[in-house]
Amino acid sequence: MTPRVLGLDGKSYPAQNSPQIRARLFSRVHYLRHTECLSLRQILDRVESEHGVRRSVGWVSGVLRTPCTWCVQVAQNRTPEQQDGGPI
Repeated sequence: MTPRVLGLDGKSYPAQNSPQIRARLFSRVHYLRHTECLSLRQILDRVESEHGVRRSVGWVSGVLRTPCTWCVQVAQNRTPEQQDGGPI
């Protein structure tokens, strides 16, 4: 279960994650999308079951809009296995 904090408005909100946890979730979301070709909802279910972190579809969509190394290489018409535009 995700740790929760009580906001000033009396509502319960998820606690802030450390930068290391956010980076791990970022890479995990990209891995699930690129390698396993999961939908946004499937990614949400997997992240919640594996890491105990519950997030919205908008959060996953926002993470996927931020390019990772794989995204940049594909955008430059290279496969992720190629380095500097040449074969391995």
